[in-house]
Amino acid sequence: MIKEINATTRSNGLPIGGKEGDTTVNAVASWQSGYPMRTTFNRRFPDYDPFLNDSKRILANDESDLLIWVSSFNTAVTPPQSSANTIVLGRSGMQFETEPEVYIPVGVPGIDHEGRTFRSDSVVSVPLRKLRDSGLPSVFEVLSAVEQAL
Repeated sequence: MIKEINATTRSNGLPIGGKEGDTTVNAVASWQSGYPMRTTFNRRFPDYDPFLNDSKRILANDESDLLIWVSSFNTAVTPPQSSANTIVLGRSGMQFETEPEVYIPVGVPGIDHEGRTFRSDSVVSVPLRKLRDSGLPSVFEVLSAVEQAL
């Protein structure tokens, strides 16, 4: 999605840290673009620069006007303090120090919907099965709806 919306705007996706899906996001970024995270597509091709695309630095220096926070595993993993407008696609039940402008509760992969994740060694993709019907959408479903609206 990030690569596609760069046709009309400047956009990037950067993980901030922790082990809440980092292995998977890095594996998918490498698989789809040939580069790890901290890669921008704003010039229509992958441009890897770990300093320039450091999300902590960008937020600390107020270089971003929008922070999209995705955390579907853990209610305690909330967005960092930032002056940027914040949109959260997060696990139901999150409590925020500062309320985001938009909060969309999403289901947990492997509990509320099917999905895939990578083991911590980045070698094997593990299928996740749906265990219950919470009625909450997946991050994929929310982002697909946003993409369709664009």
